[in-house]
Amino acid sequence: GFAILITIIAVVSNVTANKVIAKACFVISDYETAKINIETAISIASKFNMKDLLSKLYLFISAQVATHMEVVYAK
Repeated sequence: GFAILITIIAVVSNVTANKVIAKACFVISDYETAKINIETAISIASKFNMKDLLSKLYLFISAQVATHMEVVYAK
């Protein structure tokens, strides 16, 4: 009961923190650090079979890649 709830909260918090760090890294064009944080977030979400978090992470990655590609092609 309570231990499972605490575990879920910890996992969601960890995944969210990695996503926020990755987003900040994209902003400063530190793509390697962004990649590491996204991979970590995906690994954690996968380990606990959190499909909702995984789908949000994949959508986040798609949006970041699309944004980055627009910047590259605009130059």
